[in-house]
Amino acid sequence: MLKVACPKCHYEPMSKDRWMCSCGHVWHTFDTLGQCPACGLIWFDTACPHCQQWSRHSQWYYWQPPARILVARLALPAPQQFLRLSYRS
Repeated sequence: MLKVACPKCHYEPMSKDRWMCSCGHVWHTFDTLGQCPACGLIWFDTACPHCQQWSRHSQWYYWQPPARILVARLALPAPQQFLRLSYRS
């Protein structure tokens, strides 16, 4: 599951949070991957509404596997032995 959080303070933006573009348009930047829907400007850096620090917009996104996958990984038995495969032409 794709999640969004400030890479510096781990704040997760709420749907009510808004950012303002230099053109004056106000919107939720994570709805458009940092691109202003009014003027088309792409914001490569995003300020956190919680800690006020700037970070690369792309660093806000991270993958969090669903809980059932994490539990399944914990339940896997330890590998007994790995086989070495060789390639022959």
